[in-house]
Amino acid sequence: MNSKQLSVNSNRMKTVTYSILFLTLMGFVLRVYRLDFFSLRGDEAFTVIFVQRTWEGLWRGISVIEPNPPLMYLALRFWVAIAGTSEFATRYFSVFFGVLCVPLLYRLALAMKWRQQSDLQEYAGGASSLRGPQ
Repeated sequence: MNSKQLSVNSNRMKTVTYSILFLTLMGFVLRVYRLDFFSLRGDEAFTVIFVQRTWEGLWRGISVIEPNPPLMYLALRFWVAIAGTSEFATRYFSVFFGVLCVPLLYRLALAMKWRQQSDLQEYAGGASSLRGPQ
C-alpha cells in the first residue's frame, strides 16, 4: 500500500467511527427522550415490584413464579438499589443495553462480512426506539 491508500483508509475509518458515535448518541437521545412520560404498567410494573422483594423472596419468586432466566431480575435488583424505582430510573436500565446494541450491530455485521449492509444495520439500531412504547 502506498501512502495515498493508507490516507484513504484512515479517512474512511475516521468517518465510520464518527458515524457510529453519532448514531449511538442519537440512539441514546431517542431512547431517553420522554422516557418517563408513561407510567409503569403491565410487565414493567410487575418487574419493579418483583425486584423490590427481599433476597429470599426474590429467589423464591424466581424459582417458583417466574419462567424467565434470573439474570435480568438480579441485575435490575442491584440497579434499583442504586438508582431508585422511578419510571425514569428503572427504564434507564434497559436504555443502557439498547444503546449498547447500536455499535454492536455494526461490529456484528462487519464480523459476518456484511460490509455493505453494516451501515443499514447501524441505522436500524439507532432508530429502533422510534417504534413507541411497548
